[in-house]
Amino acid sequence: MKKLLLAFAFIFLFVLSVWALNAGHDETYILPAGEVLTVAAPPGTTGLAVRLSRTPGGGDAQSVTPIDGANLTFGPYAQTERFKISVTTGSVTVTIAKEDPLALQNATVDNTIIGATTAAAGTFTDISATGSIKGLKSVVNGAANLTMTTAQVAGTVWNNTGQGIADVEHRLPAAANGLHFRAVITENSANYVRFLAAENATEIAFNGTSGKTYVGINAPTIGATLDMISLQVASTGILVSPALAIGSTNTAVASGAFTFDIAGTGYAKAAVTAGTAPGNDVIPKGKYGAVAFDIGADGTIDVVEATNNATGYATAALAVAGLAAAEPAHTRMGYVTAKNADDAFTFGTTALNAANTTVTFTSTAPYTRPYNWIATGIIGEWVTD
Repeated sequence: MKKLLLAFAFIFLFVLSVWALNAGHDETYILPAGEVLTVAAPPGTTGLAVRLSRTPGGGDAQSVTPIDGANLTFGPYAQTERFKISVTTGSVTVTIAKEDPLALQNATVDNTIIGATTAAAGTFTDISATGSIKGLKSVVNGAANLTMTTAQVAGTVWNNTGQGIADVEHRLPAAANGLHFRAVITENSANYVRFLAAENATEIAFNGTSGKTYVGINAPTIGATLDMISLQVASTGILVSPALAIGSTNTAVASGAFTFDIAGTGYAKAAVTAGTAPGNDVIPKGKYGAVAFDIGADGTIDVVEATNNATGYATAALAVAGLAAAEPAHTRMGYVTAKNADDAFTFGTTALNAANTTVTFTSTAPYTRPYNWIATGIIGEWVTD
């Protein structure tokens, strides 16, 4: 009976709701706290997944994520969330499920494997052949401080058997694709257990709050459980190229529709076909000048002019080097360099396709969202800094 009850403690109810959504349609979905919304998008499918304000009329969208022929997953979140899914081409399948993030459904737990291992700190007990825990392949004993290896956080269960009266701190490896583990307290202790962010990184998100340096539990008791998984998260950068080019107004710089992140929040910007005026700096004859285009969370495109445009630069590369970096809470869309061999080049006045001019449009390459550790306290009073 004891073993059966322990098994039930690790079984998570799997509740599944599924909807199909075709091109030209959109739908708003309510995602309950603790559940996961998945958008299954076959290759060629496009659209948007918008995380709305939590209440209707409650303000701007919290994030906008493009659907571009790849599956998307959102959640779990600490509060109920609203999502609007719209499909431009193709069709998607939207799923909302209450599911253990490490796929431990139908698990059975053997006390001799998890609760009573006598392995030395940091060593593994292989359980892959037993089938005892689906999705997790080995147990790591964490009774003493560890600088954890990638192998120790790749589909593992961690325990603290043998901790005794010592504080325990484990340094996580850098977050990367495919890493996840579950920490389970198997021995009561008056001392704390902590998982620290990787060296020189503040990259733990805990229960919906990011930028944490550790997650831990004080005076842990048997059964306290923490899940940690490494996933790509939004930071700051361009997601879809703005495709800078000459505008329909030939003195302005056009931009296509694109998406971008600012400080962890996703945004979308509509195309500006007429173009954005590139300032008014005058570049001397035969010299290069440069202007950059930045965007912030408010969606306004800002123009940044190179410091010495008035005297000009000998090369386009030097002109680009003269551009100041994007301001905080902004990201760079790209830049334009220009030279007129016959006369001065005046940004905003000289046509960008005028005769005897050399004008180059450079768009910022889309960035890859970085991996971060995401922690969820399942059982017990897990805390952070």
